[in-house]
Amino acid sequence: MSQNTAPRGHGRRLLALAVAAVLSGAASAEPIKAPELKAAASIAVGAEGIPLIKAQNEHDLAFLQGYAHARDRFFQMDYSRRGASGTIAELLGQPALANDVQTRTLGLRRAAWATWQAASDDTRGWLKAYADGVNYWLRTTPTLPPEYAALEINQIEPWSPVDSIVIGKALAFQLSFDLDIQTTLELGAYQQAGQAAGFDGTALYFGDTHRLAPPDNRVTIPPPAAANGAQLAGGDKAEVEAGPNVALLDQTTLDLARAYRDKIADHPLIGPHLQPRENRAGSNEWVVSGSLTTTGKPILSNDPHLSLALPSVFVEQHLSSTSPAINVTGVTVAGAPGVIQGCNDRICWGTTTNPLDVTDVFQETLRLNSYGLPYATVHGGVEEPVEWVFQNFYVNKTGDGQLNNLVRENSIGYTNGAVTVLVPRRNRGPIVQLSGTTGLSVAYTGWGATGELESFRRINRAQNLAEFQQALTYFDVGSQNFAYADVDGNIGYFTSAELPLRTDLQTLNTADGGRPPWLIRDGSGTLKHDWMPLRTREANQAVPFEILPAAEMPQVVNPAKGWFSNANNDPVGTTLDNNPLNQVRPGGGVCTTSTSSIRPIARAASTASSPRSWPAARRSRSPT
Repeated sequence: MSQNTAPRGHGRRLLALAVAAVLSGAASAEPIKAPELKAAASIAVGAEGIPLIKAQNEHDLAFLQGYAHARDRFFQMDYSRRGASGTIAELLGQPALANDVQTRTLGLRRAAWATWQAASDDTRGWLKAYADGVNYWLRTTPTLPPEYAALEINQIEPWSPVDSIVIGKALAFQLSFDLDIQTTLELGAYQQAGQAAGFDGTALYFGDTHRLAPPDNRVTIPPPAAANGAQLAGGDKAEVEAGPNVALLDQTTLDLARAYRDKIADHPLIGPHLQPRENRAGSNEWVVSGSLTTTGKPILSNDPHLSLALPSVFVEQHLSSTSPAINVTGVTVAGAPGVIQGCNDRICWGTTTNPLDVTDVFQETLRLNSYGLPYATVHGGVEEPVEWVFQNFYVNKTGDGQLNNLVRENSIGYTNGAVTVLVPRRNRGPIVQLSGTTGLSVAYTGWGATGELESFRRINRAQNLAEFQQALTYFDVGSQNFAYADVDGNIGYFTSAELPLRTDLQTLNTADGGRPPWLIRDGSGTLKHDWMPLRTREANQAVPFEILPAAEMPQVVNPAKGWFSNANNDPVGTTLDNNPLNQVRPGGGVCTTSTSSIRPIARAASTASSPRSWPAARRSRSPT
């Protein structure tokens, strides 16, 4: 047996030197030499394990960020792109196929392709540089992550810019997508029980057990006071009764909703959206003006409450380039370039989820061909052609000892996922459930080309409040409350993303037929439930429908009280009277900036104290 004979004192000295190096924050820069790099660049890892990526230009900075992400998180990145694209079965095999079918039907990958096609050459170059960095690591790494050996895979599909976009799409989807399925089923059950037992099930549901009003009446932006001293929720209220008066839901609607719920209930990406948004994820943030701090500088604190995961969703990085001048640090998402929450030399920003309702489910009347496949919807008595997208599914055959044994799966029928049917009127949203000549389609603002990654790219480089606000005009989907502070002493709160206007709410000042937009809506055109056609385009608008103007979105700069906070709450109190559909807009129509959450009492009460939780904030920043 060999024996280590080094003196004990020597070992202690080495340990002491190692500890001293860690505590001093020493980091040695690792020069990276790759043919794609345009100039000298390096990656250094500090005492806390945070990479400092330094380059002389933005191309090389994106390249090295992709390289660093792949080096530390590639299997997570691969799993994420496949989970969002509907190709998990190509990794995990047959058990993942059913979920792939549902993911492919919704179509985040289609939306990512649309975003790539609409992107500027400059944005494409940025995304491609990141992808090149990922692929450089793939080409040069001597071993793949160990998960691939267990899956009998040693050949990996190269990373593409669309992979980064689809990961961004999936994150926005998780923070903003709301299915109206479970709400419809629950209300239908209350109505049927009321009919059988002789009580008003709708009144019990909305007025008692599933109130729209939050249990806590604090708001981010205090509403103006009425003449009599009463507090109005953000502005004038229409003279209509509190709470929706919903007509009886028909059995066909409930059967379609139940069938779709059963298909997606256990789906890891889609299933959680059956539940109210505050039961899935959320965050806290608060900002204090320098007028209230001992240093005279503002303080911004942000505590993102994304789901626990191993590895974590976020990766901390510090990005620095010479030209353009970029020096930004904060959290990033493995698989996508840029920092999404953090600080640069002049500004800091954070985010929480905002309850904008940007998803509607419609019950459609269909025309079918001889194969039972819809070729048109019927709207206003007129047939409107649909689009077909043919899908090919592949499965990794694991357990046979054969590497990279990818086999095409031909068992999926036309009406079961092999053909995705898109409805142009629903922002090219898919039909997700069929039953004879009726079906359910889903309209969502994220189905097309959007600019969230471009927004963060511009935020990373913003030097002042005006540039930050301009960058937010590219943030189309994701429904975030942005908190802002800068070295000039400014603080600000901004609601982001694009809110589609519903025709009935803008022309009738109420939900047509007593069917509000958080329930399955009529797709036949009989009721005015459609999103309004585009008439006035906002700056950098992506959604091809009329949206709430940016000037009407909740926002405040340098509030008089010197601070604000948000914990995913209704920012201006639209729902405080239990009726989010009586907020009058300037010039007519009703505003629906907070209608995505119906809160069962027990669950809502457990979160009522969250706006008070300032001491628990985990990330505080003060621009210096």
